[in-house]
Amino acid sequence: MVPEIRLTQDMIEAIGGLDTEDYKKFKDYIQSAFHILRRRVGLFTPLLLLLSDSVVPIDQGNSGFTRAQLLEQIRLRFMVGQSNEEATSNFAAVMERSRNSWGALLIDVTHNEVKGIIGYIKTWVPWSGSS
Repeated sequence: MVPEIRLTQDMIEAIGGLDTEDYKKFKDYIQSAFHILRRRVGLFTPLLLLLSDSVVPIDQGNSGFTRAQLLEQIRLRFMVGQSNEEATSNFAAVMERSRNSWGALLIDVTHNEVKGIIGYIKTWVPWSGSS
């Protein structure tokens, strides 16, 4: 449900919409950045591995990633082992799936509702938050 890339309809509309030259340029820039990072994956992988060994979890969640999980995510997300043509095609499909994903919208709505509830509680319960 969580999109592979965060690309919401609001973001697309801010760029100008799907059928615009600006959106085409955006997609070209994203593809270019993706390929630059793919070519340099060996440079930043050790840095990410250092983070996996740290006491601070890098997934903003409970337990963090293990080294094996992190290496697998790098391999999957940067399509290591694929030709540039394969990676270009697969990355375009990832963008399309992410663009059509309801996951980001659901996450945003849930996040905003929880923030609203917490704000309401802090307003009415004197012991519930910052001093």
